[in-house]
Amino acid sequence: MQLFCAEAKGLKEKMRERRRNFAALQVAVKAVQPDRIAVGSDRRVEFQFAMHCLHRLGLNPKGIYLDDGLYTYAGRPAWFLLLLAAVAAALRGRFRNGWRIVHYLTCVALAFGAVHATMLGTSFVVSTVAHVVMLLLAALGLLVFVRKRVEAWQRRRARAARR
Repeated sequence: MQLFCAEAKGLKEKMRERRRNFAALQVAVKAVQPDRIAVGSDRRVEFQFAMHCLHRLGLNPKGIYLDDGLYTYAGRPAWFLLLLAAVAAALRGRFRNGWRIVHYLTCVALAFGAVHATMLGTSFVVSTVAHVVMLLLAALGLLVFVRKRVEAWQRRRARAARR
């Protein structure tokens, strides 16, 4: 097993790092000649290069994609949920109280966004402080959501007791 991490910054340094990774991959692929390559993202150029090298050796390797989709693709659903919630808020006059249900999707979007931002990896370097702030905001959002739900439940219960 061999891992290749992107740590370079700047275009020239990234290109040098990629050339080193390709050279190491070429040597490893030729020496091991695996029949399978497990990868976290099949869009990575290193994966594509390793598959290419194996095909050039006359082998027919199988690429195994390990990502369950949550970490990689959580950002897109978060974006669409936020967009839907914004539209619902803008059109709230037409939906009476129904817009609130759609607007609660921002909580789901916040959770997806937190997962996405935390799992970005080395392709987008974020400081530890930014991660902590983002996670605190996600926790705060969750607390507000739970508090609002508990308050609404208590109000309904109090109204039912008065009857």
